[in-house]
Amino acid sequence: MQVILFKSGSRSKYLRYGLQLVGSRVGIPPRQIPGIEITRADELVCLDLPAADGNDEPLLAETDGELLGKLPVRLSIATQPITVLAPNSLPA
Repeated sequence: MQVILFKSGSRSKYLRYGLQLVGSRVGIPPRQIPGIEITRADELVCLDLPAADGNDEPLLAETDGELLGKLPVRLSIATQPITVLAPNSLPA
């Protein structure tokens, strides 16, 4: 799986990364953004570390826009194909 690590809380870096994704769709080559690293992994474990400010509010995890729940979470690539059931047609 492709893992994108945002090592900064800078909103402008998130925006720059999003703009590069849009640009790559129209043929503009992406450039390296400091604080953002792209890597690959077979498995990823996300742990909730103690906050420096003492805030004990749990962190939530999401992947591909879907809420997974509270940390810790373990993500991995499925070794077997899955079957997705869907209706033949959508209601009008």
